[in-house]
Amino acid sequence: MNWGLYIFFLIVTVSVSIFINYKRTIKQNNLYHAISTSNLKEFDDYAKGLTTLFFSKKYLARLRLDLVLKMKNAPEIEKTLKECEKYMNSQKEKTDLYLKAFNYYMPLKNKEKCLYYHDKIKTLKDKSVYKEIDRAYLICFEGDTSYEEELLKEINEMDPKFAGVDEYILSCLYRNLNNRKKEEQYLKLSKQHIEELAHYYKIQNKQAKKNKK
Repeated sequence: MNWGLYIFFLIVTVSVSIFINYKRTIKQNNLYHAISTSNLKEFDDYAKGLTTLFFSKKYLARLRLDLVLKMKNAPEIEKTLKECEKYMNSQKEKTDLYLKAFNYYMPLKNKEKCLYYHDKIKTLKDKSVYKEIDRAYLICFEGDTSYEEELLKEINEMDPKFAGVDEYILSCLYRNLNNRKKEEQYLKLSKQHIEELAHYYKIQNKQAKKNKK
């Protein structure tokens, strides 16, 4: 064996690997910066060209969805949700996407979109998730009032920062009962806890990035 040639190729291979990882990190940091500054044009510019060699279309679509949801850019949210649907293959991926979409459209009172994602979730195998979504749909769009005790029990048993969605659904239930005081009470709690959860995830993401360094 020609050890000199072997060492040469080994050095070249390691060097190329380091270079690729370096370029990948730069591209990823650029994408994260665009998300943190809510700059969609910057993100789309960075997501082109060589970036597609380092990251899958699925990964880029997910990141873009997080960005446009953060920006509350309705036309781009709808567009990116459709794009994400092309790439979500596993049961978990589809469930996560449909839940995210349903929870986005629910406070907007968009019955058509919520029904669409409600029916998408129904086709999946996770019956517990469908049960929750069906309950939310019935309360928010069909005027159901039969889940008050169930929702109160669930909210009381969970960490408050994770209770925002259930509190919003409960506020809709009290709206159906024409109980304005409790409707406003749980709507206020929902907003507070959703903001707390967003802050919590922001800290978690920052910590995750630090740990990668």
